[in-house]
Amino acid sequence: IVAGANACGKITVTAYLEDKTASVTITAYKPSVTVKFDAQGGSVSSASQTFTVGEKYGTLPTPTYIAHTFDGWYTAAVGGNKVTSETICQLDVTTLFARWIYNPTLVSLVIEGPTSLASGGETTFVCKGTYNDNKQLVLDVVDLRIQKAKCRL
Repeated sequence: IVAGANACGKITVTAYLEDKTASVTITAYKPSVTVKFDAQGGSVSSASQTFTVGEKYGTLPTPTYIAHTFDGWYTAAVGGNKVTSETICQLDVTTLFARWIYNPTLVSLVIEGPTSLASGGETTFVCKGTYNDNKQLVLDVVDLRIQKAKCRL
């Protein structure tokens, strides 16, 4: 029996028995795995992608999330290993989880002009706020000035 292999994953086995010869060619293929992308509160353009096990992931989608910076894909929602385009795909990794850095966004809001105050004065509100984890804008009044007006409570 003589066996030989080439770089394409093909193995040819040739058996010789007296004046008879038999050959069998076996082609080995690398398995593939479909990986889901969990954006962890954000949005991602592709819900899943198929990769070849034992090869680099290559291009991965980039998700988005308001008031957050994408920090990469990881093999677990908490902890886990960071996965990049250079990481070798493993058969046991079936979901990649987005990791985010929260960036509070400062917002200033100024409202000026006629109001319904009894004396017709001018009211200025200066507000600052941030986006919370539910993508809602939360405003805090930090300066309230009422000029030329009498307020009744």
